[in-house]
Amino acid sequence: MAIGKRLKLIRQKFSLKQEQVAEILEIGSQTLCRYENGKRAPDLEFLEEFGNYFNVAGDWLLYGKPPIFKTETETKRKQKIIKKKEKKSN
Repeated sequence: MAIGKRLKLIRQKFSLKQEQVAEILEIGSQTLCRYENGKRAPDLEFLEEFGNYFNVAGDWLLYGKPPIFKTETETKRKQKIIKKKEKKSN
């Protein structure tokens, strides 16, 4: 399954319209449509934002490798990394 189809699958699992997800992630709805239809490749920044918002594992988004959703451990590890970065920038 292509990245675009995985994006669409997650959006539909949450019963959201393209316009809603585009607004949440601050991109154009046409851009999201192109991502989902495979007419344009999403950049890594978008995939990271999408994955964080929906708690979707990066490996699943990029390669289709399970699990679909991040584990609690992975989420906590990422939060620690973010906190460390915030401390360094302050």
